[in-house]
Amino acid sequence: MNVPSDFDAIPELVLGYTLGGLKLLDKHIAMAVRRAGLTGRADVLTKILEQAEHNKIHIPMSIAREGFRGFIVTAKLPSKNAVIKAVSGARHLRNLLGEQDTRVLGEYQSDASILSKAGKTQSGIEIKLGPEPVKIAKDPVGLGTLAGLTSEASRRFNGGLDHGGYTAWYVKKMFLPESWDRVKDELRRSWGSVCTPNCSSEEAREAFHNRRGAIKDIGIFIDSIKSAEEVLSKTAKYILSTPVSEIETSLFNPKHGVTEENIKDHGVEAGKLAKSLRREIPIMEQGLDKWVRVMVGDGCKVMGWSETMTRARMEGTKETYEWAAGELVNKGVGLGEAESGERGLL
Repeated sequence: MNVPSDFDAIPELVLGYTLGGLKLLDKHIAMAVRRAGLTGRADVLTKILEQAEHNKIHIPMSIAREGFRGFIVTAKLPSKNAVIKAVSGARHLRNLLGEQDTRVLGEYQSDASILSKAGKTQSGIEIKLGPEPVKIAKDPVGLGTLAGLTSEASRRFNGGLDHGGYTAWYVKKMFLPESWDRVKDELRRSWGSVCTPNCSSEEAREAFHNRRGAIKDIGIFIDSIKSAEEVLSKTAKYILSTPVSEIETSLFNPKHGVTEENIKDHGVEAGKLAKSLRREIPIMEQGLDKWVRVMVGDGCKVMGWSETMTRARMEGTKETYEWAAGELVNKGVGLGEAESGERGLL
């Protein structure tokens, strides 16, 4: 699959497999979603989720993050329509993940109700339910990527000012404890060495690849919130130094509570969010650097790679998306017009 239209078959293929009772491995779906994103078809995952009523598929966090990252390629294309499409597509993906969260939570609560009534199985063994499912639509990495996409749109087409308060909106959601604590927990984990006395080489390799994926998650997340910080800082300075009557109308958005009456309060809030990001970004970068250093050693030891090759595989996520966007431009691939109703985004 080398051109965007080739990926039209993926959602139908997933549907066919699931209706036929065949199991698709998450890693295969993730690979297809990643490849689709790099070819300008980040909408493949949204189309799979739109069929969720029929394919009964559940998208885990790892695939959802891959889906959000796919829109970065589209957002790096030169046309305004492509950027609008990237932002609206990522927002639609989050809405669909929210619907999945509601469905999964409902099933969990139904199971909990049945177990609380039954208590034990016929054999007398007590059954315990696992922890409540994580809400994937509230994943801070996904929210941070969305904040990065909206800030990219504002930076390129709105003078670097936060259009409609979208970036502030997603950063605010990202900083909610239920979201932000999760990404901090990822960074706090002490991984140690991949190899243990009882660890087979196959297990060590799998652990290495899983951790490499986590490094990519956090790497692109940091890039996204850096972009958001830049836009929020500029927006705060502009709002607080400009008379209300002269403030750009593109900054107002009643849906996000940004009106002429409270625009100065919004400027203060944007400044506080930017300050919080400036405080957290160095912590994230230090954690990421530690991960990379550990993984370089493990890559040389477990995978037999040189340090140069290991570092190349650890880093370069941002460059990968820029390269993919450049390839699409070179091939003359267009992504069509923005979706109807989304033109007001920029």
